[in-house]
Amino acid sequence: MKITMPQRISPKHSVATTTGLCTVLAAALQWHAVRTGIVAGLTLFWLAFLPPAQAAEPEHNVTNIAKDGLVTAREIRGTRTFQFRVADPALRSRLRVGAPVYVNFDTKQVSLDGKKSCCTILKISTAAKQAVPGTTPAAPASAPPTQSRAAQLTGNVTAATPRPLATHPQGQQMMSQAAQNAALLDLNFQFLNKSYKNDVYVRDPLGKKHRVSCVRFKSTSGFRFKVDPPAFTLTSQGLTVEQNISKLTADGLTVKVQLGPCADIAAGMGVRLSDIKLVYKAKPMITFDQNQLCRVSWSRDTDELRVAIGDMNITGVQNDIDKLAKDAVREALNAVFDAYFGGKLRGELTKVSVNVCGGGKSGK
Repeated sequence: MKITMPQRISPKHSVATTTGLCTVLAAALQWHAVRTGIVAGLTLFWLAFLPPAQAAEPEHNVTNIAKDGLVTAREIRGTRTFQFRVADPALRSRLRVGAPVYVNFDTKQVSLDGKKSCCTILKISTAAKQAVPGTTPAAPASAPPTQSRAAQLTGNVTAATPRPLATHPQGQQMMSQAAQNAALLDLNFQFLNKSYKNDVYVRDPLGKKHRVSCVRFKSTSGFRFKVDPPAFTLTSQGLTVEQNISKLTADGLTVKVQLGPCADIAAGMGVRLSDIKLVYKAKPMITFDQNQLCRVSWSRDTDELRVAIGDMNITGVQNDIDKLAKDAVREALNAVFDAYFGGKLRGELTKVSVNVCGGGKSGK
């Protein structure tokens, strides 16, 4: 068996070998440092000449801000408009027409700064697409149709957008004609079908009530009368009608009374009213459809009627019944004029408006 003995390495050779290895490692490390420096320098050079980052350009802006916080905005390069409500007064006070807004139509969320959502879209609509700024729109294939008379009068009102009747060029004329027409109609005064009571009660020693006398009034009769055309004021805030009636008289009205015994007694009475003042307030609105035909509507929320009677005298009944009879007359008179202003005057205005701008086919 041949045994190989390990070679001896001289100290000088060992030093040379070690020194060579260190030299190689040192060179490798030096090249790594140089390469890292070159990469870092190129990166800094590229960053120095890179244009600064810019926030995304908003694609929507505000077109209208209502007092109740309802905001309307539109797509700058699109056809959609939308509405949302800003409930925070402080946030709303800083909002201006033309201000940018950021929208996510999928979630219906709106942001005013592009970072935090503030509001929810309530309504989305699509309008005719506008020409992009800087471009020339194509010429129409044919001349546009001639505007209807209603469209000329309304100044191209947006279809189905109600506005105060006073803003229509012929609003005052329509209201005046309606008031005159309504004055030609009979007013029907009719007592309400109810009993007015003021019975007399006493209490026994145990505190229990006992009726000892009936004091009651009821009538279902009535009469007809006419009034002069009322004075009115029509503004964009609404309609105010004032009606003054110097005297109103009626005789031979049949009534039923109970005075003492609780049994009806037929009787007759007369009514003398003087210095009656009425004030009626409402808000007539006018709307135009796609064909520019108008329709008048009324906001029931603003209806208000006040009736003041300067003097009232009831004839033919005893004093105990007098107060009940006057109460019945007041309620009936309120009902008469509520039907007159809320029904007859409205009906006449609707007919007039149809003849003026609604196609000329008013119902009778």
